Amino acid sequence: MADEPETGSTRITPSNASVADADITNPMFVCLMLDRLRKAGAEQEIEDLLARDPAGHADLNWPGNVACLLLDLQQLGADQQIARLLARDPAGSADISDAGAAAFLLNCLRQVGAGQQVAAFLARDPAGHCELDDDDDEGGGVVTLAWSLHSAGADDQVTVLLTRLSAAGEWSLLDEIHEATGLPVPQKD
Repeated sequence: MADEPETGSTRITPSNASVADADITNPMFVCLMLDRLRKAGAEQEIEDLLARDPAGHADLNWPGNVACLLLDLQQLGADQQIARLLARDPAGSADISDAGAAAFLLNCLRQVGAGQQVAAFLARDPAGHCELDDDDDEGGGVVTLAWSLHSAGADDQVTVLLTRLSAAGEWSLLDEIHEATGLPVPQKD
């Protein structure tokens, strides 16, 4: 991870970090550390890490990382931390350009019952602002976003996404969306 703190010549990673030196601004670092602590059965260390308020300090720019933190907090039953994180408006702060990460955050917001955050997220028009060229995952992110938007009842957003894909000539992605979701998609003339 590029943002891992270093002390002297030793790089601090989730596998060697103590709760006291964990970078609580990095949601993925916190998630990895919570996972390590959970596997070790280190309940007190988990409580100590949560007491440092990672939800109040986490960088909200990366939707996938925020989504991971939400899920970990939910798994731990850390309702106060979830409320603290949601109060910071991750739906309004997260970068929505990556379709897959945006879909993941949308799904997680729905899973934790954050209806206001879901509405705020959808109001940002992720379907109209996400990148359509998911070179990293061969379009899987766009397909996932289409399904996530449909599952959230945001069919107007699905229409925006399908229209954008059609205008861009992304017929294979439209076919993938149809195959994966069963949603009707524009057809090539």
